Amino acid sequence: MSFELDADDADGNPMRVVYGGKLDGVARPHEGYPVTVSFAMLEDGSIESVAWKNGVAVDRWTRKVTADGRAMLICQRGCDAAGKAIVNSGLYRRMD
Repeated sequence: MSFELDADDADGNPMRVVYGGKLDGVARPHEGYPVTVSFAMLEDGSIESVAWKNGVAVDRWTRKVTADGRAMLICQRGCDAAGKAIVNSGLYRRMD
C-alpha cells in the first residue's frame, strides 16, 4: 500500500511525502522522520495507519472507501506539538 501527500506545512511551504508498507500491522521506520509507521487492514475493510514515536502511538488514520468507490473518508486522531489531542476527518470525492 502506498500513499502520497501533497500539502503545505504550518509555514505555508509546499511539502510532498510518499509513504506506505505492508498491511500487516508491523511498525517500520519512516525514512527522514523520527517515527515508525504501521499499516493494517481492519475487519470493516478500512485501512489503519499508525505513527509511533518512542513506542507511543502519536497519530492514527483510518481510511474507508465508500461502497460505490466514489469517495473515501479519512479520520485522523493524534496530538499536536504541545501534546493536545486532535481529531480531524474529511470526505474525499473522486472527480473523474
